[in-house]
Amino acid sequence: MISEEDLQEGEPVGVVEEEEKGWNTYRLSDGTVIQVKFILTSIIRTKRRNPDGSPVYAVTGTTIVRLVKVPNELREKTVKKKEPSEVT
Repeated sequence: MISEEDLQEGEPVGVVEEEEKGWNTYRLSDGTVIQVKFILTSIIRTKRRNPDGSPVYAVTGTTIVRLVKVPNELREKTVKKKEPSEVT
């Protein structure tokens, strides 16, 4: 586990994206298909080491999820809102 102290003592490392990867696509057991993509926002090389001597990196980012397919039986019917001019 990386501690707050590890992060404070660590060194930020610049990132250059080598190859743009697409989305990872998953079919869920309920029939829904989602796509997930991780967007890297920062990396810190800590002073800690793995058993092989390589540095331990702390990675932060955000995960984007988008729905590709949702089975009709999982959809709720939406009610169309009336425009102000339609209200009497």
